[in-house]
Amino acid sequence: MKFKILFESAINLDVALEDITNILNKHKIPYALIGGLCLGFYKYKRFTEDIDILITEDGYKKLIDLVIGKGYIHTFKDSRGIKNAEFKIPIDFIFSGEQYGIFVYPNPKDVSVTKNNISIVSLKSLLEIKIASGLANKHRPNDLADAQLLIKHNTNLPNKISDNKTVQEKYQELLDLEKS
Repeated sequence: MKFKILFESAINLDVALEDITNILNKHKIPYALIGGLCLGFYKYKRFTEDIDILITEDGYKKLIDLVIGKGYIHTFKDSRGIKNAEFKIPIDFIFSGEQYGIFVYPNPKDVSVTKNNISIVSLKSLLEIKIASGLANKHRPNDLADAQLLIKHNTNLPNKISDNKTVQEKYQELLDLEKS
């Protein structure tokens, strides 16, 4: 029974991702998938329970006007997060221009690529985000592990991923570790 719950959860996550990205695409709202689901597009899959989307504040406001009360609900009062009302899959939004420790989230237009009709952050940007997040928040060590496993599962990686010296040094350290 436990495996059935995990399997259903994965199917629901997939359906929720398809639904929200179809809405974003239909209304031409710039976005980029980031986080655990995005890893799978770069040869590294791991379990996740939510959808993380990089979006502009204006794009978010437009999306909220389109979906709240029409199949989506706020995660909680005054939250940026929403849930697909049918499957209760959390969707978290990160605003471009928002500072997180040593990192400022980029505009999704500047860092996205399209795969399977879904806008996702480029591998370079995903590595930068994961490393910056892991360095900025000691309670998120999985972000550094995600970056290390992205490096392990991908070849032809760039030598430089960030103008931020601290992020770039950590990237080089992880790159050298994988080469040894």
